[in-house]
Amino acid sequence: MEALVDNNHIAANPSYATLQQAAEWFAMLHAGEFDTEERAALQAWLEQDNAHRLAWQQVENVMRKFQHMGDDAARQTLHTLSQGRRRVVKSILALCLISAGGWSIARQPAVQQWSGILMAQHTTRIGERRRMQLADGSILWLNTASAVNIDYSASQRHIQLVAGEVWVQTATDTMQPGRPFIVSTRHGQLQALGTRFNVLDDGQRSHVAVFEGAVAIRLQQADQPGLIVQAGEQSSFDGISIQPAHEADPAMESWTRGMLVADNLPLPEFVARLERYRRGHLGYDPALSHLRIVGAFPLQDTDRALHLLEQTLPVRVHRLLPWWVTLEST
Repeated sequence: MEALVDNNHIAANPSYATLQQAAEWFAMLHAGEFDTEERAALQAWLEQDNAHRLAWQQVENVMRKFQHMGDDAARQTLHTLSQGRRRVVKSILALCLISAGGWSIARQPAVQQWSGILMAQHTTRIGERRRMQLADGSILWLNTASAVNIDYSASQRHIQLVAGEVWVQTATDTMQPGRPFIVSTRHGQLQALGTRFNVLDDGQRSHVAVFEGAVAIRLQQADQPGLIVQAGEQSSFDGISIQPAHEADPAMESWTRGMLVADNLPLPEFVARLERYRRGHLGYDPALSHLRIVGAFPLQDTDRALHLLEQTLPVRVHRLLPWWVTLEST
């Protein structure tokens, strides 16, 4: 395959979400679905961020190496490239992990993150939300592109947030009274104190918003001070420090009802939030950065959400391709 990446301008490891996007692009290109406009859109995506170029390079390198391997398992995995798109993407991601182990980079944080997501007990696709009732009666919602592991033992009720976002409403533990309810992320632990709360891992930090009761934040280092976040407050932490609590953002709960609530939200942040629920690219003209969004927008139909935006702001939705959308000035 013709190289689309300048290897001299690549920086840090891509996130799992970026690697997933690269796998989607690769699958479409391999299936022969590209025309001139789509190839230009791929090139624009690559030029948008160094992490995009690195993710594409990793996918290309992995597929090139496996195409020359004689191993039956590798050939069988490559065979799925002629099957459904979802299986294609999952197979490419699996090959990236297999190759990472074979090329002595499996200890890199990004690789560990990808592996954790693929091995997680419960996952959601891009745009999918899922409600689960746990063994003790607690309610757990998984947001778009999220992954969790659930472990109820004799000593605790433990939710490991591997990636993405969860909303939790805890129930009284009548099965084994006294067990704490813990949500852990890569940055620390949260103990629920009879509560309803939301946890988001954005890769750099974990964010918690509390809507009922309270939540105690504890960092990985035992000598670091914790923080109790009360109802109506939110905070964030990165494994080293905890930010002071401030007023909770209602959007961190409204997604469970299928809505993105924007309360004077800057347009760049609105776009970033909505893009999490869409496949492909959603961008905006930098000249629109000053605009602020107020309203409630449906997450199940993000095209409708964009149409509503056109009706309330001086913007138009430009669709180069169904999955390549840019907000422009009217």
